Amino acid sequence: MTLSEFNSIVADTTRPTIIDVWAPWCGPCKAMKPHFDSLAGEFGERARVLAVNADESPEVTQALNVFSLPTVVVYRGGTEVARRKGAQSPSDLRTLFEAAVEGREVPQLSNRSRILRIGGALAAAMLAGQIEPTWPLQILSVVLFASAVHDRCPIVQALARPFSRGTSTNGGG
Repeated sequence: MTLSEFNSIVADTTRPTIIDVWAPWCGPCKAMKPHFDSLAGEFGERARVLAVNADESPEVTQALNVFSLPTVVVYRGGTEVARRKGAQSPSDLRTLFEAAVEGREVPQLSNRSRILRIGGALAAAMLAGQIEPTWPLQILSVVLFASAVHDRCPIVQALARPFSRGTSTNGGG
C-alpha cells in the first residue's frame, strides 16, 4: 500500500478506519491476527478495516509514527482518534471496534495515570518490607502494577486470558 492510497482510505468520512500495523515475524501480531480478522468480518460493513504489513509498507508505517508492533490505530474523518500499542486481548479489541463504530471515545490509560500507578506499586512494595503482615501490601503492589501495564504487557495479557474466557460466550453448554 502506498502512502497516497492510505491517505485516501483514512480520509473516508462515512465510516471509521481501523488499522492493524503488523509484521510477519512479530509473535504478538500473529497471536492477535485471528481475533482482529474475526472482528474485521463482524464490523466490516460499519468500519473500514486495514491490515498494514510494516515490512511491505514502510512509508505508511513511518507516516503513522509506528515504532512498536503490533499497533492498532483508529481514524474518523481523516483524524486519528485512538491508538493501541502491543498485543490486544480479544475483549480489548472488541471494545476498540465497538467504540470506533459507535463514535465513542476509546478508553485509554493516560501516561500520568500509568506513572502514578507504578509509583504506588513501588511504594506498596517498599512498605511491605516494613509492616507485618506483608501480604496485603504485596498484593496491592502487584494489582497496582498490573493495572498500569495491562494494556501493553504481553505477560499480563497472557495471565488475564483464563479469566477473560469465562466472560465470553461459546458453543458449549
